[in-house]
Amino acid sequence: MTNGVLVEHLRLWSPFAPPLETHRWLALLSMGLVLSLAWSWLHATLPSLSSQARQATPRLIAAFALCGGSGTLLGLRLAQASLGPIERIDESQVEGIAALHFALGLLGTALLLLAPRTTANHCGPLFLTSRHSSDRAARRAWWAMFGQGFLLTYGWLTAMDAHQHMVFGTAVLIGIFLTAWRTCPQRALGFVPLGWVGATFSFIVLRLSPDSLGAWVSLGVFLGVGLVSTRSEILLRVYPTRRFVSSLLMGGAWSAGTVAGWQIFRWIGTEQRNASWGAFLAALLSLFAIRSFFRELLELLVEPVLSTMYRIAAYGSGVHQLPTRGPVIVIANHAAWFDPLWIAKVMPFRVRPMMTARFYDLPCISWLMRNVFFTIRVPENRFRREAPEIQVAIAAIDQGDNLLIFPEGWLRRKEEVVLRRFGHGIHQILASRPQTPVIACWIEGGWGSYVSHKDGPPMKNKPFDFLRRIRIGVNDPEIVPADILADHWRTRHYLMVSVLQARRHLNLPEVTPPIFETDPHTDHDTADNEASHLDPSTNA
Repeated sequence: MTNGVLVEHLRLWSPFAPPLETHRWLALLSMGLVLSLAWSWLHATLPSLSSQARQATPRLIAAFALCGGSGTLLGLRLAQASLGPIERIDESQVEGIAALHFALGLLGTALLLLAPRTTANHCGPLFLTSRHSSDRAARRAWWAMFGQGFLLTYGWLTAMDAHQHMVFGTAVLIGIFLTAWRTCPQRALGFVPLGWVGATFSFIVLRLSPDSLGAWVSLGVFLGVGLVSTRSEILLRVYPTRRFVSSLLMGGAWSAGTVAGWQIFRWIGTEQRNASWGAFLAALLSLFAIRSFFRELLELLVEPVLSTMYRIAAYGSGVHQLPTRGPVIVIANHAAWFDPLWIAKVMPFRVRPMMTARFYDLPCISWLMRNVFFTIRVPENRFRREAPEIQVAIAAIDQGDNLLIFPEGWLRRKEEVVLRRFGHGIHQILASRPQTPVIACWIEGGWGSYVSHKDGPPMKNKPFDFLRRIRIGVNDPEIVPADILADHWRTRHYLMVSVLQARRHLNLPEVTPPIFETDPHTDHDTADNEASHLDPSTNA
């Protein structure tokens, strides 16, 4: 509410309005700085608060955005009531918004230059310059914040009167509310290109019918659905010690987008061309968003079909302790083709699976695996002296990527064999990067599904899945002790026990892991895992 009143005063006391005394400008600038610092500090504390409250961070950010947006709209109403009604909120109001956020951008830039260049105590570089995978993800969202500020400002200025402003602002809050239920921030980024494409068509409708109430509602909703995911992505991917400065820079990107939208709107000049230019500019930004968030958009478009087939839920102490910054290795049992999709649904970060060449090399799928999902290809040769996929996986960890590995190496075939012995690959990866956290999971419900081998090959002799329940038990992330990593037998057995222990989160009976042959001169796992290359499944 304070922000809304401040913005309205800045609108009335702008270069377009009568001159304002110096002491009042200083007072307003001081208030703007205080609000900027408070806004950034509150955003920086939301991830830790959500972890303590055992709630998903995007939900707290959505609640924060809803409260802030509602307060701004209410403050504008109160300010207009006390300072006098206006027929049209023109571009001078955005000058007030820009003045408020410009201080935030300047302060963020100053802190960026003054920030210590050290990696001690996990205080690494800021996401703007780092090549770490998580920082690259935060950088994408940072640019999207600029686009969000630009389109929201341009849409706000396109409105012709105060009533349309309130309809537009309320619709933005509705868009935020519609995405508040999302718990996976990475996949929710698909709303950014989806919303900007929708905004493009809304601008086209407004060009044809400027007084269309439905077009104003759709424009606000489409521009509101991407706000939570971009903020969440930045705050969750950066180092915890960098969240405050990152919040300031996030506000700076928003401010830059606001100023750019305001200047372009003033340059266009005529009301008849505003909606047309809005459609053109939104289309350009949509192309950028589709290219940057293509994987997230594809997953979001497929999700309605997946949700119709399966009800996926995660359980266990690890659900609220999952790291938001890579690298990590996720391991699980493998009973169905869709295991990677189910795991990706509950993880708050992007994962790179490993997949056998038979499925990886299929037409169309190969392009997606190489260019969208960055899947690691596993050759199908039965007997190999070299495993190049292991080196690719290690290189991915060095880049900060998160790996998804099914160490059994092939799909479950028999009812009585709940879990097979793990292969060598997972030990080789962990032995090379021993400090990589491991998240052990158990997937229950995949065996017997339409895409499992129960009662025949997948997709044969089984009914199509409809609202099938898939439960995933998630352990706390752990680093495998060094004394265990020294021996590949102990490592594989240790990880098998960890995966089986994840069953307790689902109240499933205990299962004894398979017995390992401990003769160092004989490896009886080879015969068991030879058939793994015959299945289109992930492989370690």
